Amino acid sequence: MGLNIPSLQSQVRFAEYKVEVDTGEGTQEVQAAIQSLLSVKELQWHHFRDTGARYYDLRALVDFLWLIDCQDALCVLGMKLRCDARGTGRPEQVAKALGFSQRPKSIHRTNLIVN
Repeated sequence: MGLNIPSLQSQVRFAEYKVEVDTGEGTQEVQAAIQSLLSVKELQWHHFRDTGARYYDLRALVDFLWLIDCQDALCVLGMKLRCDARGTGRPEQVAKALGFSQRPKSIHRTNLIVN
């Protein structure tokens, strides 16, 4: 009976993250960047691996973004990203897509959402 049960990892659909990033921007600019990204239908993206470039739609991997806190351009963002067989959203790529040039100072996965 136990052998026919799908693995927990195969049932994960989304992961939520708390991401701390030095945005170089104020609260209003960060909110505007979030709304701008969420409003696009498609966001062509690529990253490089050992095997070469991988191209995909980053927007399809972002379910939701929100601003948790922002003080002196150091902001904490919430991210709900797809994490399934169709693709996995990466917080550092979403931060870059928001226009933040620096890599996040910290990334903490706070929740996994299954079927």
